[in-house]
This record gives sequence, C-alpha cells and structure tokens, in this order.
Amino acid sequence: GEARTPPTLYENKTRGAHYLAVDLKGTVSNADAVGATVSVTSAGRTQIKLLLLGNSFYSENSHRILFGLGTSTEPVDVKVNWPSGRKTELHQVATDRLMTITEK
Repeated sequence: GEARTPPTLYENKTRGAHYLAVDLKGTVSNADAVGATVSVTSAGRTQIKLLLLGNSFYSENSHRILFGLGTSTEPVDVKVNWPSGRKTELHQVATDRLMTITEK
C-alpha cells in the first residue's frame, strides 16, 4: 500500500565531533571489498565495522565506513581484514578526513 506518513529527513547538526571515513578498494578480494572488517583504535577504544552492501526500496548502504571519534583529535590506528585473508595495518593516521585504502 501507500505510505500514510510524509517522509522525514533528519539532519545531524553536531559540532566539534571528529571522525574518520574509510573507503576500501579490493584487488585480490572483490573490488567493493564486501566482507572486509575495519577496526579503528583511538584514545584506547577500538571500533570494529563490517563492510556490507545492499539496498531496498528507496534506500542503499554507503560504501564508506564512518567512525565517530567524539572529541579525540589524536591520530588513530587502522586495521583492515580483507575477505581474501590479507591484512593491512596503518598507524598514526590523521583524523577528520576520508581515506581510501587499497588492498595490496
């Protein structure tokens, strides 16, 4: 049936929060790196995310993985476990940017 409520758009107006966005490019694994896990360690805390792609009616998952870092501005460590079994480790990565990591 038809939707009975109007669509809603939420805008995040948070200020002062830091982040790291990661875009993966597979070479040995699939090109979209679907199934890769990425971990980011910042200020003694580790976040782990799995790259999944999919879509449904009027929606789609982003290919970029976004890590919220709160007020921390210190460089982070990034680890990627590729679907092929290969691993990539990067240390002292600057924050507040989008970085692309290509599988070696």
